[in-house]
Amino acid sequence: MNLLAKTLRFFVFLFMMASAPVFNTAFATDSNERYAPGFVITIDADTLRGDILLTSQFEHHWRLNFRKQGESEFVRYRPEEVYSYFFDSGDEYFSIAGDFGLDGMLNLFMIERMDGSLKLYSTMLDRERTVFFVRHRDGRLIYLQPDLYIPQLESLFAECGGIMRPEPRAQRRFRYTEEGITNAMNAYFACTGEEDRIVGELERVRPERTNSFGIFAGYNTSNSRVTAYDRNLYAGVAFDYIPGFTAGAFFDIPITRWPVFFRPELTFATRGGNAEVPFPGIPPETILTEDEIEFRFSYVTANMMLRYEYALAGIFPYFNFGPVIAVTVYERNIVSRDVFTADDEVVTRSNRVIPFVDDLNFGLNFGTGVRIPVGSTSIFLEGKYIRIFSNIDDGSHSFRTTALEFTTGISF
Repeated sequence: MNLLAKTLRFFVFLFMMASAPVFNTAFATDSNERYAPGFVITIDADTLRGDILLTSQFEHHWRLNFRKQGESEFVRYRPEEVYSYFFDSGDEYFSIAGDFGLDGMLNLFMIERMDGSLKLYSTMLDRERTVFFVRHRDGRLIYLQPDLYIPQLESLFAECGGIMRPEPRAQRRFRYTEEGITNAMNAYFACTGEEDRIVGELERVRPERTNSFGIFAGYNTSNSRVTAYDRNLYAGVAFDYIPGFTAGAFFDIPITRWPVFFRPELTFATRGGNAEVPFPGIPPETILTEDEIEFRFSYVTANMMLRYEYALAGIFPYFNFGPVIAVTVYERNIVSRDVFTADDEVVTRSNRVIPFVDDLNFGLNFGTGVRIPVGSTSIFLEGKYIRIFSNIDDGSHSFRTTALEFTTGISF
């Protein structure tokens, strides 16, 4: 029980670490020690994968600190050196040139909020407030002035400009905030039949994250139970937790532009247990001990999981879950007992019993862990709960096994 309690405490700790609430966007923190994965497209048309240093919202509009994948140092880019950059979480910044009333013509990073016949951007010219720009269909970049933005939008909306009236209602619904300006643009797109062109609903063409291959190994502790058995000889027998070994390989295949991966795993794992079961004697022998069952078996499993990760202080906690197909490759069941024979001798009787585990089994698993980038590779630490059922539709004998696995691995 001490071993089980320790493993359960470790699993709970790992789960709590990965499920810590984090608001992971480009505006999450001012700390120079936190970053998020993303891409940069330079003016030389190079598309770079790596980590974007999370700074303040204001600083993100004026500079970019980027660490290329596989490198250790951050490089600072000015807006005039970059076409755009974006986070895996979805925020995308474009470098846009204009006369913003500061120091003549210059470049700023702006977030593209909406994309249609009119494009909406936002940026921060100072640390106090966000300002909005509209890209006209003829290419002009128009600054929406806080005291004139409603008549400006009415002019830009042309025949749909009536949506900004009456004025008192417009001032309430279309305030000079991200929500208010978005409401105005949504109303304009609805008027022109462009509802589906809002950025949040677009399928952007983004550089694809590459597949990765990895290997892992570790420790497991398993518990098994016979839920039905021929003639009820061993029905209900529960085996003690025993340690085992797990090893395998996996692929991480990105399936969306969000950090969601399909992870097929091929795993070898040892399982088993020991149990003592009272059993009536067979005259004229007298039973001196209970039946001692030594049960050992091994699976080769195919785990088909979905994995979701997010950035947290330079590491990537994640969750995964999915079905399991398990093929039994080894099973050994020995039952032994000490008996007192009619010849007044103490004899140990041993024999094999009907296999508890079927050749093909099915189950579920879910787990949590953390991915730690190390150059161009990543180290994985993971805890996983697995439950597998055997002969689930067979009334004569059926079986289930539960395991906690703790593994470490590396991906390339």
